This record gives sequence, C-alpha cells and structure tokens, in this order.
Amino acid sequence: MASQKSVYANKLTVVDIYCLNSLNAYIQPESIPVVGKCGKLEWLSSVEFFSSIYVPTLSTNVLNVLESVRPGISTLSTVIGSTTETYFTSTNTGLGSIGYVSTQTLQNALTTLSLVNSYISATTLYDSLSFLADMRKITDEVGPMVIHVAANGNNLTGGYVSTMNPGNYRIYKSTLRLQGSNYNAPLASGTASNSAIIDIGGYRNKLVNTSFLRLDINANLTLNYTGTYATETNFSTFLINPSNSIVGTPVSMRFNDSNAMMGNLSFLLSANDLTPFPNTLTLRHSLSNGSASNVSLRTQIPQSGGMFVTLDNTD
Repeated sequence: MASQKSVYANKLTVVDIYCLNSLNAYIQPESIPVVGKCGKLEWLSSVEFFSSIYVPTLSTNVLNVLESVRPGISTLSTVIGSTTETYFTSTNTGLGSIGYVSTQTLQNALTTLSLVNSYISATTLYDSLSFLADMRKITDEVGPMVIHVAANGNNLTGGYVSTMNPGNYRIYKSTLRLQGSNYNAPLASGTASNSAIIDIGGYRNKLVNTSFLRLDINANLTLNYTGTYATETNFSTFLINPSNSIVGTPVSMRFNDSNAMMGNLSFLLSANDLTPFPNTLTLRHSLSNGSASNVSLRTQIPQSGGMFVTLDNTD
C-alpha cells in the first residue's frame, strides 16, 4: 500500500484578510463604516464616530436632539444620561442652576426692593418732590422713607421753598367784576339755583401747593316768604366749579321768621380745592324746609367792587 499523508485539525485558516485605509495603514479595531463624500465608504474609529455627534443648545428639545444625530445611530431610543444631565436637570433641584426664576421669587424680590436695596420708584420720587413744602409728610406717607427713616425714629421737618419762581410766594389782592347776573326770583324748597359767576382765571399761574384763596362777596342777600312760611328753614350759599362740584365750605344759616338776610359771604379755598384749577366759580343757593314753602330770593352784588379776592401763598 502506498503511503498517504493526512492533516487533522479543529480549525483551518485558509486566507487571512486585512483592511487597509488609503494610507496603506491598518484600520483600527472596532471601526465603523460610514458613507462619506461622493458616496465613498469611509472607516471611522469609535472615538471619531462619537465625536461627530453634538448636543444642540438648551433651546433645542429632545426630539430635535435625536433628529440631529448623524445617520447610523438615530435608531437609539435613549440618550446617555451622562451626556445631557447638565442640560436637562431636575425641576425641583436643578432649575436654579440654569438661571430659572419663579414667579413667586420675582414678586418677592420686587416687593422688597425698597427694603433690601433702597429702591425708589418714579411715583415715590414724585411724591417726595411734591411733599417738599411739608417734609414731615415724606416720612409719614412715602413707603421707603417710612421703612428706613420713620422706623429709626427720625422725621423730616420743615418746608422747602422753591427758588424757581420765588415771586409766587407772596400775597395777592384784587377786586373782581360781577359776571353772570344777580338772582331775583322764587326759590322752591329742596331746589338749588345759580347766580353770580366769579372769574379767577388770572390766578392760574400764581397757585402753589401752600396757597389759600379767600373770596369775600358783598352779596346783600335777602329772603322773604310772601305767604305762609315754614317754622324752620335751612338756607345755604356755596361755590361750585365747572365740574359741578362744591369747593370750600358753604355759608349756611337757619331761620324761622318770614324773612332773613345775608350781607357778606366769605369763602376760604385751599390749593386742593383749586386743583385742577377752575377758571370760573359759580355762586349757588339752596333752600330746605319742612312744609315745601317757597321764598323770594334776591342778591344785590355790585357790578364792580362787590367781590374781593386774596391769594395767600406764604402759609
């Protein structure tokens, strides 16, 4: 029998295949094939492949994060926590670390601006300036001053006199002519009627926040019952502005005779009564009694020299 050679083995390698890149160097282990430019196949190492994946800015939602991943890994259903934990933090513990401010925190910060930071708003500044003539009001009524000054037992006192127009701080006196007409007609119980019109428009530019305007009127006012008269009658004369609002304190009297009279009427108006400033004031008369009886009312204010005005800005 002719001799025969045999080889027995569990594994037989016929050919070894090695992958080389364009530089004739071995491709690194665990490299990933990807499609490059012009459809050319390229091999990327795991480090190169993952470095090509980027995390968008914080304004990008999770869906956009997954859509932005290069093809080949977009089928992943999860994003590794270590990659995004600094961007997607816990609502309870992490929002503050990325600059989130809650509504409550913002409201508390605004509320305590004056207390913590001595903040003064535009309205507070305006109030402080408007109270310069009576500075005690600043520590009594202006919020930050109440907190920082009044709370320490201090109080601003005195009054500031503006140097912008010192000529206004004086006393003005003049007479006015009668406008409108005197009243000479019946006046029914429970009603009111107008008579003289008083033009004070010349004082518009002279008014300051300490002003008091006194108006003296030589009214020569008479009331007469022509028939049965009430046992008690209330009669008032007052001033109204163009908005039909009463300014100052009415001049009033009560009588239970068949007639009555008022010689002179005096009204004292403050700067608040004249703000907004009315160019004219109207004299109004009202009557009230328990028996609905009418009276005959007559005023006799002279056409000139019957009304005297004093504007005092020195108080």
